[in-house]
Amino acid sequence: MSSPDERDRPLFEPGRMRAARSPAGPSGGGDEPATLTVARVTAMIRGALTSAFPKTLHVVGELSNVSRASAGHVYFTLKDATSEIRCVMWRSDASRLKFDMADGLA
Repeated sequence: MSSPDERDRPLFEPGRMRAARSPAGPSGGGDEPATLTVARVTAMIRGALTSAFPKTLHVVGELSNVSRASAGHVYFTLKDATSEIRCVMWRSDASRLKFDMADGLA
C-alpha cells in the first residue's frame, strides 16, 4: 500500500519532470529535449500496456474508498496488503453490477 505522503502527492508534477533527451538534437549532441505530440505519447502508452498485459485480466483485491458520483460513476481503490490501484467504473458498467460495492468487500 502507498504511504500517506505518496497518496497526497499529485499524480503529475510538472516541476519534477525531467525532459527526455533526443538521441541527436539539431547540434548532433543528443542534448535537445525530445518533443512528442499527445497522440504519439498516447500511442506509446497504449502499445506498452497492450504488450505488457493479456487481453483479459482479472484482478483480485479488497475494495476501499468506494464513492458514487452524482453522474453514476463509481470511484474506488482496489488493494491488497502491499499495493493499491485507484479505479473508476463508468456509469454504464456500474449500472449492470449485481451487488452493491462497499468498502471491505474482497
